[in-house]
Amino acid sequence: MGFLRTLGICNFKSYRGEHSFGPFDETKILSILGQNGEGKSNFTDAIAFVFGDKSGSLRARHLRDLCFGGITRDGAVSSNCYVSATCCVSVNEVVVFKRAIVSQGRSCQFSIDGSPVSQKEYLERLCHLGIDGWSQNFIVQQGAVDKMGIMNNIQRTEYFEKVSKSLEFKKDYDELLKNRSEEQSKLTELSMKHGAARRDMLRFKAELRAREQHDKEVQNSEALSIRIRLMEMHDIQRQLQNCDERLTALRDAKNERRIRMGNVKDKDHINVEKNYEHMLKRIKGDISKKMKTKAEIEKRVLTFLQENDMRQQHLNILRRRIGGREQKRERLLEAKSLLNKNLDESRNKSKMLVEIEEVFPADQIAKYNEIKLSLSGGLLGIRIQELEAKKMLLGQTVGRSAITAASIKKHIESYDKKRRDLEVTRVQRENAAAEVANELAELQKEKDEVSRMHKAMTAKKDQLEAMKIIYTAETVDPMKALSAQHKQSKDVVQKLKSRFGSQSVFGRVYELMKPYDFKHMCAFDAAVGDHLNWIVVSNNRVARECSVFLLNNAMSQEVFLPLNKFKMSSQRSLYASDERLYRTLGGCFDIQSEIFYPISSYITEGIALCEDAAEAEHLMSTVEQLDKAVDYLPRRPDWERKLSEVCEEIERYNIEEGKTSEVMYELKQHQVSIRKDVENIINRAVIVEERATTLQKEFDEIENEHQLLIQQSSDNQNQIKSLRDKQNKAAENVFEEFCDKLGIADIGKYEDTRKKIETIRKDLEDLETSTRKLNVEIGLLEGDIASEEKNAADNDAASCQFLEDEVTRYAEIIRSNSAEMNGIDESISKLKEELSTNERRKAEELKQCRRENYNRKNKVEQELADVVKQINATNRDKERFLLLRHDLLNKAARSKLQLPFVSNSESTEHDDQEGRRSGMFNYSLPVLAEERRRRLRAEADAFQLDFRSLPKHYVEATNDATRQGLLNEEKAKLKTSMNKLQKLKVLNSNCQSELEVAQRQLEDLTDHMKAVKARIQSIDGEFVRVQEQRKQRFEDFFNRVNENVLSLYRIVTADESAYAQLTLEDVNEPFAAGIQYACVLPSKTATMFEMMSSGEQSLAALALSLAVHSTLETPLLVLDEVDAALDMRNTDRVYSFLRSTIAKGVQVFVVSHRFEFLYRAEHVLGLYAIEDDADDDDAVEQIRRSTRALSFDATIFPDNDDRAPLSESTIASPNREWSQVSF
Repeated sequence: MGFLRTLGICNFKSYRGEHSFGPFDETKILSILGQNGEGKSNFTDAIAFVFGDKSGSLRARHLRDLCFGGITRDGAVSSNCYVSATCCVSVNEVVVFKRAIVSQGRSCQFSIDGSPVSQKEYLERLCHLGIDGWSQNFIVQQGAVDKMGIMNNIQRTEYFEKVSKSLEFKKDYDELLKNRSEEQSKLTELSMKHGAARRDMLRFKAELRAREQHDKEVQNSEALSIRIRLMEMHDIQRQLQNCDERLTALRDAKNERRIRMGNVKDKDHINVEKNYEHMLKRIKGDISKKMKTKAEIEKRVLTFLQENDMRQQHLNILRRRIGGREQKRERLLEAKSLLNKNLDESRNKSKMLVEIEEVFPADQIAKYNEIKLSLSGGLLGIRIQELEAKKMLLGQTVGRSAITAASIKKHIESYDKKRRDLEVTRVQRENAAAEVANELAELQKEKDEVSRMHKAMTAKKDQLEAMKIIYTAETVDPMKALSAQHKQSKDVVQKLKSRFGSQSVFGRVYELMKPYDFKHMCAFDAAVGDHLNWIVVSNNRVARECSVFLLNNAMSQEVFLPLNKFKMSSQRSLYASDERLYRTLGGCFDIQSEIFYPISSYITEGIALCEDAAEAEHLMSTVEQLDKAVDYLPRRPDWERKLSEVCEEIERYNIEEGKTSEVMYELKQHQVSIRKDVENIINRAVIVEERATTLQKEFDEIENEHQLLIQQSSDNQNQIKSLRDKQNKAAENVFEEFCDKLGIADIGKYEDTRKKIETIRKDLEDLETSTRKLNVEIGLLEGDIASEEKNAADNDAASCQFLEDEVTRYAEIIRSNSAEMNGIDESISKLKEELSTNERRKAEELKQCRRENYNRKNKVEQELADVVKQINATNRDKERFLLLRHDLLNKAARSKLQLPFVSNSESTEHDDQEGRRSGMFNYSLPVLAEERRRRLRAEADAFQLDFRSLPKHYVEATNDATRQGLLNEEKAKLKTSMNKLQKLKVLNSNCQSELEVAQRQLEDLTDHMKAVKARIQSIDGEFVRVQEQRKQRFEDFFNRVNENVLSLYRIVTADESAYAQLTLEDVNEPFAAGIQYACVLPSKTATMFEMMSSGEQSLAALALSLAVHSTLETPLLVLDEVDAALDMRNTDRVYSFLRSTIAKGVQVFVVSHRFEFLYRAEHVLGLYAIEDDADDDDAVEQIRRSTRALSFDATIFPDNDDRAPLSESTIASPNREWSQVSF
């Protein structure tokens, strides 16, 4: 027996149900025949599936697609789906492999001999038997030969790696190759760093030798610089001591004036405050009491209203009860009248009935009733009765539907009315909201106007206070002066530049100085005060326009400097050449040794913006007139008056703004409540609209049903009429015999009389029923009236009278309380008017007191201003010296000079303190004058220099020329030392530490390089081992395929001179390059595979494919239409090759459409398809074609080779289908 003995397929692809194929004969080629789409490839797919192939190569995206019928709607597999194969391992050993689809088509279950195993064990057992499911060594799928033919050299190499399993080493190979490349890159980088570190070490050694010589000269120059700086600082210290003595005397005089000014008391102002405080407090208390009383009355009125409503409701209930009793009496009288009338009518009808019945005998009536009963008991009669009963039911249903429709229509009308009412209410509330919004808009405009005026008054107040502080040189509150001068500094300049352009507005004076000339700006500020904050403009016209712009926008006023006589550099810095400024600055700079860019002498020509332009304009032509400009405005006697008026206006605007805000808050609350009401109304309208729409739909449905019922009733009536006509025709003969026998001339009159009798009887029954109902109703009414009159008639009348009196009394109480509330409102209004009047009087008296106090204080302030002016002049001199002292200390700090300071600390802390002092002065002073002065004074007090190291003859010298001569000698020595230092060029100041770092770095790099080299050697050894294993496996497989392809190519070409060979493009590393495939055809030169014709390529690809599978040594070979591109002769050669393969022990299955395989078939498996019906009713779309099989041994049939006649026929095709041939 062959390797594959039997094959079982159950619900796999087109095979519905269970199918068993086999046993198969290993000595015969199994020819699988059938038309296209009949399931041949599905048979080969089943073999591949059971031998471990994936669903992707089985022409299915998912495992569930392999099941017959796929997956049902509930997500389960439609039926059991599996493929089993019985393999013969030896003569006495058989193994059954089974693979089934489980878990709703998401996974597979593997089993061997009925025992479940894992997929790995399953594939290993198959591989042990020579079946490799991963590389598919046992099958040549349909189109695989074509794929082999279109492979390029690289793809052919990848295919050989996959089949030969040398791909198992690719992951380790690539990882080792990547690691080796990374380590080599690291080694290259380390080598470059090692060379750079060695060069740096040599350079640092050379710099260290030059540095030692340079340090000697630096120490000498530092000692000279320290001595020169101490000599300059000693001279400044003498000048500062003189300034301190003058300031002490002036401050004593200033304190004396201040004491005198403080004795002026604001007694009148305090008395006015006390007088009006009691009165205003009383009025506010009265208003508060009235408001509380009003709230209590409102609460009481609300309680009375609630009580009155309750009594009114109770009164209405009693009135309705009394009215109901009267209605019952009227109904009783009416019922008695109807009862008497019914009794009279009943007697009359009974008498009439007796008279009519005496006319007809009893046997005649019985005979007539018998005839009517027979007619009604027939088929027509029964049908008429059914239709009449149905008619009655339809009538009742029509009545109920009409009542329901009327009720729904009534509800719809009520909802429409509600919707219209809600719409009217919504419009009213929206109009009210619009009115409130208009009021809010008007109030907002008023508030904005008040805010604008308040902002303007506040700006005017800041302007007056700033001008008072600036021009009176008041230093009582430095922070207040600082805030007044620099408030809105940057914003003002930016807005002016945006309005007038940067060509007209240049900025503030201190902003136009060069950054590295900042110390000169500080020195100039010490000389002329705080006027570096002034704004520089192009001319006087621009200054006036800027003044008007600031006034209109309620911004703080500024002082503008026109540049009529200024010069501007390309960097927009101010320059001048007037030497009078040098004298003004008083020796702040050494002209010979410093570069100085002072501002022009025409610095103060500008505008001081006050009440109007005429008052504010003043001209200063020289710096010497600067003091006159400072004295100009303090002589004005109305500073306090203007400030008080502005403060009163600000207070009044604050009150108005607060009142407006309160009213706006109330209106906003009212507006919010209105909006909520509108939202509620809209929501209710939406609900009503939805309900009305729903009811309208119900009404339409009921109306349609009503019309249908009416139509059915009409149809029913027509049927009854037609049936009665038939019944009447049938009854005519019967009634004629009846009339002849009984002597009745006209049956119609007889029937009319009978109907009249029936009508009278029915009326008598109705009258009797109505009489019983009236008797019952009369009894109930009499009982109710008797019980009510007995129990509650008198009580209800008394209660009704009492409640009417109570309602009248409560209405009177509510009217009286409302009148009292109106009186309280009038009292509150009068109290508010009185409060407003007293507040105005208080403001007027306070204003008068402020004016009187101002006149008393003005005289003392004028005396104080003169003293303050002298103090300011002395302070400016002192600040000038302090600034020069700071400049010298700053230069020393930048030069890192260790100046000797006076200190009592320990010697261990001295070095750290000196370092901090040296860095303390290496900074720029603040722009603001007050902050700068404070910083300089704190610096002078905190750090005192030790002058004991100065020469004694310089300290004791009093002549300035002598002191200057000694200073110049020291400077000459310093210049000589600096010339020597310039010749010694030292680039690095820390070469010793850098040299040590470079040596350590060089050692670290050397160690690191050794470690990297060791890792590279280890990686190389492992890489060579993996490379050899991969190469050995690949080359072994390649050499065997190369041997087999030559013999197979000669078989398929039937020529021993044919030659085929595979050649590696890279022999050393074959899997890194491609594989070339060259063939030599008979009577042709050697040709590469890509240069062959399509037929030649088919033969060569087939030979290569068969050679690969022959090399894999599989016990089974399945070929699926590998002869599709071959002609008749080559097909015979392939068949001969397969016969030789069977002789070697390989079992062969062939799927083919070729005639050559058909007529030479030995074992035939014919496949055909039928349409299966679905099991359920709605499965028209589920009808599928399922495959059926026919298997038989064809060796008993002769080989009917009729290819010659077929080839000679003009209509025959060399590829005739197998179904056209009869066995």
